[in-house]
Amino acid sequence: MSKWTGQGLEQKEGEIVDLIYLGMRIGSLAMLLYLLIVIPNGTTWDQVAFIMLNAMGQLNVMLGQNLNARACFAELELVEDRMMPTRTHVYAYLLRRFGNGDWVDKAGFLPQTEAWMMWRDAITKILTIDPKEQYGICVREGSIETTITEKIVDVEEDIEVIAGEIEDVQGKMEENPRRDVAVQVDDQ
Repeated sequence: MSKWTGQGLEQKEGEIVDLIYLGMRIGSLAMLLYLLIVIPNGTTWDQVAFIMLNAMGQLNVMLGQNLNARACFAELELVEDRMMPTRTHVYAYLLRRFGNGDWVDKAGFLPQTEAWMMWRDAITKILTIDPKEQYGICVREGSIETTITEKIVDVEEDIEVIAGEIEDVQGKMEENPRRDVAVQVDDQ
């Protein structure tokens, strides 16, 4: 849809992009004016007509794309009018309605994090839970899995350290067996 109704190349939104866009438009018009003033190519009326045609071309690009987008949207009919409280609810509605297919990845629909990927799978399977609550569960499960993994790694490192210490002690015992140690057993 965005490629059908968009304004050519996709640009990031922001104040700097808008300033660059405006600068390109004004700059190209200024360049045309400069060339027409510096290089004489006909009568004054020829120059004015050339400037007017280029100005109309610039205006056509700006207005034409916006009018085309409005015309395309006017042809669409509203299937369902629904108010969604959050973006997460909108994502859940679309996933439940149209399925969890490749279109989600191709559209760049969801943020590419582990929690969102877990949520994406869960939201199409569990239809009764609120999408925000499901996201919270996925975040907690992701952090629990991370915590458990970290603890397993810590325990494995501790085991390696203890095994190394045991090997050191066994090596020392084999090198220097102590025979002067007596064990007393109390018969009581």
